[in-house]
Amino acid sequence: MLMPNQVQRPPRMLSSAQPIQQLYIPSGRPLVILNGSTNGNLQPLYQRVRPLLQEGLAAWAARRGAVVITGGTNAGIFAVLGQGFARYGRPMACIGVAVAQLVQPPPEGVALEPNHTHMLLTEGQHWGAEVYAMYALAAAYGPPAHSLTIVVGGGPNTLRELEYCAAQGGRMLVVEGSGGVADALLDSLSGQRSGEERLQRLAHTAQIYRINLHAPPHVLQVLLDALMR
Repeated sequence: MLMPNQVQRPPRMLSSAQPIQQLYIPSGRPLVILNGSTNGNLQPLYQRVRPLLQEGLAAWAARRGAVVITGGTNAGIFAVLGQGFARYGRPMACIGVAVAQLVQPPPEGVALEPNHTHMLLTEGQHWGAEVYAMYALAAAYGPPAHSLTIVVGGGPNTLRELEYCAAQGGRMLVVEGSGGVADALLDSLSGQRSGEERLQRLAHTAQIYRINLHAPPHVLQVLLDALMR
């Protein structure tokens, strides 16, 4: 098991034109995509979701040899998950997908999360430009029946990511109580929210599961094992 202060190899940098076949990642592994909040003002959320993402998702991904795709930055839920990989070991691959121009050392930009194994840097001028590449990568790796998108909070870019996920026939595991798009989508699913057409469309077309923010980490692991057989 890798300890938090153990020196690790830097992630491999990739171009957006590089085929996934060149990544030398074994096929047939469970694929998890993590979407959601990175806003620096949401530290209480990141503290609350830490057990679920670290003792739950990170430990499970390392045990199962999964492939994980995230937004790749050292911010928000991606930083929390990366710290989990430092504790429990890396999965088969953890690929961060980010906009090259916006990845800069703070305070000019946002640093890359150091516990990812690969980084795919895309063209673009703003956050959200990487969404297409993220889900194109997921689609190239394998069929949606072998993948799952986990949603924690999130804003407009997260909603776009979920629309790509649904368009590919992907499944979503939404963390209830994490705020943002996650809770708004669950409200739409239960009929508590109306008038937001994009959320309503997702609620009616996507395959959605839920887990509470305060669920014990082993519950997430059991759920992942059941969904990713």
